[in-house]
Amino acid sequence: MQEMIHYRNEQGDDAEPDLAVVDAFKIQWRKILEVARREYEYEPPSKYNKEGYNLYKRLDEYMDYHFTFLKDYRVPATNNFAERMLRLFKRKQHQAVTFRSFEGLSYFCDAMTVIGTLRLQKKNLYTNIVSYFS
Repeated sequence: MQEMIHYRNEQGDDAEPDLAVVDAFKIQWRKILEVARREYEYEPPSKYNKEGYNLYKRLDEYMDYHFTFLKDYRVPATNNFAERMLRLFKRKQHQAVTFRSFEGLSYFCDAMTVIGTLRLQKKNLYTNIVSYFS
């Protein structure tokens, strides 16, 4: 996966995806999954230690989705933005933020999405948020 991300980052946003390279990555991915399949057939996971097996099953089941960022360059290679936004929420949650309902949580997430999007677009937060409420 790291190799795929590096390849994708080396390509420009305007570049066309090279389907031969994507197919080569898929072949390599399938070989890794085949090794995992054989190992889990030889020694099945115990009921107390299924994390690796569950990861193998997810990687196999959703393989096509894992390659979307190589085929469509509008899809980011990583979800760092989402992780940063979640980290912000988790820090605040430990300090003072509590929600009495899922509706309040939904409003908070919507507001953070709007603020994050405006920051990514390098727009003025104050004027745009004021215009949303006007």
